[in-house]
Amino acid sequence: MEYISKNEMAQLKGNSLVVKAIYWPKRTTFNQATKKSEEYVMQWDDWKQVVWEDGKRSLKDCKIDYKNTKKVYDLVLESPVALSVNVKKWNSDKKENEQLDVLDTEFTIKNVSSPVIRDLFEATIAFGKVPVDKDEKPVYDWEEKFLPECKGISFQLTPRKAEFNGKSYFEYTFREDKSSSKLDVEDNSLPF
Repeated sequence: MEYISKNEMAQLKGNSLVVKAIYWPKRTTFNQATKKSEEYVMQWDDWKQVVWEDGKRSLKDCKIDYKNTKKVYDLVLESPVALSVNVKKWNSDKKENEQLDVLDTEFTIKNVSSPVIRDLFEATIAFGKVPVDKDEKPVYDWEEKFLPECKGISFQLTPRKAEFNGKSYFEYTFREDKSSSKLDVEDNSLPF
């Protein structure tokens, strides 16, 4: 399985893709003081900050700032055929990123934002079933209700290049892929 970024996911356009797993959300932010990304994960109904010390990962208690952190998911996709994707990989010998072509049938996309997951669900399993509040607005965190049903969703994506604060990224449009049969995904592949 290859790990690719949410921007590298654009290279999967036009292909039949099946959701193998979506892992429970985490939250990320960029700390301006330390100039480093910070990550928070849910553990026993409480958010913990992921801390790396001496190459070891540990979790520490913290208060999370929901306004300044972004809710993200790791998304595992499978293709019925091997796909080639050009990715950046860290070369520890050279201490720099290298561009490599990888060929695989399974990809994990790290830190996919919750609006992208919502768009995927709205186009597939939540089509016409998005829960709304009394004002007819989608309820907060509604996509989490559909996580147990996401295994086996078959779709195609269309990327569109966008820009924010001088940085380019991709916006995605999803459509259910009814032309391909769903891949058999093992029942134990989801983390919940």
